Amino acid sequence: MISQNGKKRILVIDDDIEIRQFLKAALTSEGWGVQEAANGKEALDYLNQNPPGTYSLIFLDMQMPILDGWRFLPLYRQYQQELKNDSKAPVIVMTAAMTISRYANQIQADDYLPKPFDLTNLLSILKKHLSFPYNSLSVTS
Repeated sequence: MISQNGKKRILVIDDDIEIRQFLKAALTSEGWGVQEAANGKEALDYLNQNPPGTYSLIFLDMQMPILDGWRFLPLYRQYQQELKNDSKAPVIVMTAAMTISRYANQIQADDYLPKPFDLTNLLSILKKHLSFPYNSLSVTS
């Protein structure tokens, strides 16, 4: 799952530009390429414009305008099935809701990242779902 410039890529879907910028800064410092989408529709457009396997992981906010995380994930799973592609990017749900684990379970997300989040939690999620080494991943399991 490597982009044209040789970097592995992560898709960040969140309507909050500050969260997208934080994630982009943190992820690029770890050697990842990052594609940002402000809502689920924009993310689906990126998925359709790129070859399967472009993204190694997807961070998904639940509450967004136009197409939220609740409606995006079933469409993404359908997209994966239609492609019959083995390269399925894990989807990590991001929300400030206290019941985040229940949300993640309900929509069959691969994992969750509670908001507000810190770099340690973020790196732990990356380490759990992706192969490394990358720059400064010193988080231990």
